[in-house]
Amino acid sequence: MSVTVKEWAEFWLVEYDSKCSKPSTVQAHRYLIRNHIIPHIGETELAMLTEQDVLCFLDELPLGSAGKRNVSAVLRRIMRQAAEDGLIRRNPVTTRLYPCPDKVTANILSEQEIEDYLIEAEKQGKLPMFHLLINTGIKVGELIQIQWREVDEQKGILMIAGQRSRRIPLGSDTVALLRQEHAPHPSSPGLFLHRGSLKPYTRGEIYCYHRKIISACELEGVRLCDLRHTCAVRNLRDGADPSTLAALLGHGDA
Repeated sequence: MSVTVKEWAEFWLVEYDSKCSKPSTVQAHRYLIRNHIIPHIGETELAMLTEQDVLCFLDELPLGSAGKRNVSAVLRRIMRQAAEDGLIRRNPVTTRLYPCPDKVTANILSEQEIEDYLIEAEKQGKLPMFHLLINTGIKVGELIQIQWREVDEQKGILMIAGQRSRRIPLGSDTVALLRQEHAPHPSSPGLFLHRGSLKPYTRGEIYCYHRKIISACELEGVRLCDLRHTCAVRNLRDGADPSTLAALLGHGDA
């Protein structure tokens, strides 16, 4: 019996990926499979998919190099498992397509660009979260998991739980913004929640808000992680000790 790419990819998500990957990773893989892989090559028989088919499929995707690299990586894992299970003779995604650049340059925002960015974030009703990101350097994954009980309003401290637990000092303006963010849903434990559903934001949603902001500010090329880089550089310029800063950012060493 023939198996299509769609059927195998969906089976792989449930039987393999969900049992060895984090839920957020599985969610990202599911998005790539359902929005890019299945619509284009989903009806292709698994055994008939060739390396040339894969190259043509990726070349025609309306994505940048990073997006194509992500799709390629997921498809490679799916087909590798198919080969290991004996469904195909060899993995047609054999080469490392769209490799990461050897060197990535951080885009550090100037003080004027930071001001423009935060003004636009406020216009879009997202000032508290982006103010926190750019002033504390926390990761997006940490941001969306923050609980209101982890904010000490009196001492101006944010507790970040996880593998790199730490206490981050907050300015009074930041505390005020976090209080403002929590006010519409005072009984909910989470801090950054959708006003309607009261569910935490996803990484993808934060990324989309960031894209709207940089587009409005004409800051194309500024990545979401550059907010973290900007926070680090600003602290170093202000004389912060590298070891102390590394600990605040959640790094193991300076």
